[in-house]
Amino acid sequence: MPALSRATHWRRRGAAAARMLSSLFRHTCSVPTQTERFSKRGPWIISSLGFKVRSLGRAGMEYAEADERLHVDAEALATNAFIVYVHSIPEPRRLEVQGNLTRAWRSAGFDVQLQG
Repeated sequence: MPALSRATHWRRRGAAAARMLSSLFRHTCSVPTQTERFSKRGPWIISSLGFKVRSLGRAGMEYAEADERLHVDAEALATNAFIVYVHSIPEPRRLEVQGNLTRAWRSAGFDVQLQG
């Protein structure tokens, strides 16, 4: 097998790394491709990407997207902050939902702390 030139070697390694990072972000991150906007209707904070979230008093929040609704364990603190217990979010969509919750509440002026 002939030795590769240094430039060819790094070009191939760079392409492989780009493919790996691309697949990693596609599966683990919810990065919007458009500008996301939030509006408030009643108790709901509604995203332009199609999900909405609301507080259920001091001990929980509801997350809704399309025809799916999730109850998320959370605590409202005395300051403008929430503690979200991520173990209450189903594993397959955990990263996406916790990212959506964080962006929505931060857009409304709340701090979000993830725990568990």
